[in-house]
Amino acid sequence: DGFTDPCGAESCGAYAPVPHGSVNPSGDIPEGGAARISCDPGYHLVGPEEAACAPTEDGVAFSPGGHCEEDVCLPLPAPPHAAVSPPGEVPAGGHAEISCDEGWEAVNDADMAPECGPGGLWLSNGTSCREIICPPYA
Repeated sequence: DGFTDPCGAESCGAYAPVPHGSVNPSGDIPEGGAARISCDPGYHLVGPEEAACAPTEDGVAFSPGGHCEEDVCLPLPAPPHAAVSPPGEVPAGGHAEISCDEGWEAVNDADMAPECGPGGLWLSNGTSCREIICPPYA
């Protein structure tokens, strides 16, 4: 809980560090003030952006603030006649690999490894696969 400075003003002290984020201001926060929480790139805030220093029965304390969680893309759906690896979530900056089934080939070789972008959004849907059709023998 908070403390009283020599001039009689109550303070909550400094807000606890937030893993994968930062708190502003980083020093003592007086009653009525608030700590603002922001997340590092590749992470997003879950919960309140601010933690207020407010009166309680025992003095002053911070209201609950948010925390930072890693950005992840949901599993990339496999196109028909293909498999995707990994089959689960992919962290931001990571890639999924699409491999076509035997007898099938990628429509776009450049899109065989779509990237999970900032905020957990796929930067592309990846390639699709088409059947390999051999020319008739003469």
